[in-house]
Amino acid sequence: MRIKEKFSWVLSLSFVLVLCISIFAFLDFLMHLLNKPRDILISNWNHTIPFYERIDNPGKLELAGHFRIDENNLKKDLAIVFQKAIVNRLEIYVNDKFINAFGDAKSGNLWPSAIVQELPKEVLKEKNTLKLVIYGTVGYGISYSPYITDVNIARKTAYWITLLRNNIALIAIGSAIIIAYILLFTYSFVDFSDRKVYLNIGYSMFFTILSLIQFVYRETSGNQFIYLMLEKLSTISPLFGITFIYFGLNSLVKREIKLFWKNVLIFTPILLTIPIFSFNRISMYNNLVSLVELYSFLMVFLTLFLIVRYQMKEYYFPILFLTITALQTLYVLVNQLPGELMLVYGRIVFSIYIGTLTIKKFKNVSEVKRVLEQENLIDKLTGAYNRKIIEYINPEGILVILDLDNFKEINDIYGHIHGDNMLKRFADIVKKNIRNSEDYFIRLGGDEFCIITKSADVKSMMERIYNASRNELGLGFSYGFAHFKNFDEAYAQADKVMYEMKERRRREKL
Repeated sequence: MRIKEKFSWVLSLSFVLVLCISIFAFLDFLMHLLNKPRDILISNWNHTIPFYERIDNPGKLELAGHFRIDENNLKKDLAIVFQKAIVNRLEIYVNDKFINAFGDAKSGNLWPSAIVQELPKEVLKEKNTLKLVIYGTVGYGISYSPYITDVNIARKTAYWITLLRNNIALIAIGSAIIIAYILLFTYSFVDFSDRKVYLNIGYSMFFTILSLIQFVYRETSGNQFIYLMLEKLSTISPLFGITFIYFGLNSLVKREIKLFWKNVLIFTPILLTIPIFSFNRISMYNNLVSLVELYSFLMVFLTLFLIVRYQMKEYYFPILFLTITALQTLYVLVNQLPGELMLVYGRIVFSIYIGTLTIKKFKNVSEVKRVLEQENLIDKLTGAYNRKIIEYINPEGILVILDLDNFKEINDIYGHIHGDNMLKRFADIVKKNIRNSEDYFIRLGGDEFCIITKSADVKSMMERIYNASRNELGLGFSYGFAHFKNFDEAYAQADKVMYEMKERRRREKL
């Protein structure tokens, strides 16, 4: 690689990297700003807050904290805000009085939505005790310190947190579904060599949808078995998703993966999936989750290495941003931290970006196909179809054969340039008098044309064309028509009728 090219490549990669880090930092800052405790803080907890713990068996944990409310605030409508509760069920007690409960101990999933609970004025006093009983199946935790504020402020804050953490996942799922549909729709239009790319990216979109299920709020899923199945599905799906992305990008650069490594990349996710779905012991599941996360991290870096090595510039942004969010998510999960999981943003950016590239590529393919079709199917002189179009037309409607009167004499007297101009003008007249969306106007050769139409009144249509041609060009024609079921048969019948008209007009002139 020459020095100038290498410098340009490094500059391009550096710019995209800075852009990705900037966007990530902005989103991370925005989420932390929204989740920041404010107004009346709860302190002196009996457990470290915030926290997250994986557990070997379904269980519960009691948390207790204290807060003070001054006389002015006691008169206001107050609510407690839980920015992020990673639990199946949350019970709230204030001053030993039960206030409310959210979720279900066995099958609920309160993450990732923010929770707001209005506090009854009658239970509040200057010094208060807050008790939380949280339940979890594979783990539980409270992200960020809960706080108490005006109920309207609490609801607005919860709305924005839910929008940026939870509803964004719905957007990601929706975009992945749309992209998968586009890939499916365009699959048959692309070259055979590109189909592997589309197929692998389509598979990755499918697994992206599955992986985002846990980002969607559901208070209860019915029973613990379904809850665990969805939990496991969202754990293993990203592994397949990134693997298919890697395969797709290899296909894009026409790089063949050695059979041994291809088998490794295919069977490793399968070998990890089998025990995850087979073992019901949660302790075993938690251990396997760590292994899956590390392997997913490895696949992300392999993909990143691939696009950098082959200078796939159009993929720098989505893959780099996905890598950054994957690193952050892996760090949070491995260290069992209660922070935000930014991977959902990486997935939505990747889905939308890949979809944009797909649409752009399909548009280019369609344009090339349109040009080729015009070159092959459109008569350059008149703009009518040439006879090749007949192969693509369903055999139905009426076939009309037209033959211009004495056109050879026009060419002989006035020359071929004048004759060509007459053909163009005649074609324009015909196009104005047929239904462009349903009828086909075809130049069969020389001054012989045909129309394939579904018009219920062919004679009236032909009379309009004839009168317009006579008035504007002084040019008449003979025609014949027949039902179009088979072109050769219909042509023979229509041609016979046309020559009968020619003969009849010749006799009339005598």
